[in-house]
Amino acid sequence: MKDHRWLLIILLVGAAIRFAVFLFAQPWTPHGEHIVLYKSSKDVLSYHYLAHDLVMYGRYGGNPEADPWRLDPVIRPMGYALYIAFWYWLFVPRPWIVLLSQVILSIGSIWLAYSVTLRVFGEKAAIVAALLFAIYPNSILFSSTMMTETIYILFAFIFLYIYSVFKKYILLNDIKKYIFWSMIAGVSFATTVYIRVSTIYLSLIFPIVIFSIKILSIRYKIAFLLLFYLSLFISITPYSAYMYQ
Repeated sequence: MKDHRWLLIILLVGAAIRFAVFLFAQPWTPHGEHIVLYKSSKDVLSYHYLAHDLVMYGRYGGNPEADPWRLDPVIRPMGYALYIAFWYWLFVPRPWIVLLSQVILSIGSIWLAYSVTLRVFGEKAAIVAALLFAIYPNSILFSSTMMTETIYILFAFIFLYIYSVFKKYILLNDIKKYIFWSMIAGVSFATTVYIRVSTIYLSLIFPIVIFSIKILSIRYKIAFLLLFYLSLFISITPYSAYMYQ
């Protein structure tokens, strides 16, 4: 029987550290906002203006203050900019709202780290994985920085969780759910591509992963790969068509 007390303690520790960093940075103040936008990576200012201009003017890129060479639409995937734009549209174009949402989602990633590891390696390994992610400095600092890492890691964990659910239905021999989760895995993987395009190359290792599952017949392995790649490429087609322009 699983003992969730350790998970609760780890979640509370991870939440306390992340909120402490957020409160220390004070991104809701003019000084804190200036540091967030102008004293960190150039990527931050770039994503801010991509989202800001999308909400305020309906355009993606072309702001000379952040992108004098007009390269942002080409080198910045749309996923993270759209995430920021959602919060800017829902409230006001202020970075602190985005950062607060990332702090909360980063806490969710601690739970996902536990859940994914639990399914694959057991409870003791899951506790260690959750603790390491909860106190890992980069996962803490990036949650209060307007960069892609927090959201990318979240969706990567979601994909791994979906894949672990898919493996369960292999053992149950449930064909309908096997097909459903194969396609959901492809869609989920596509979300990580929208945030970091280079992730698409990781999909090339999937044949190795699937063919290493000994209990799965060749027919099912091929079916999974076809469904996975089909749903993946259909999902990224809108972005690909837009970027082709």
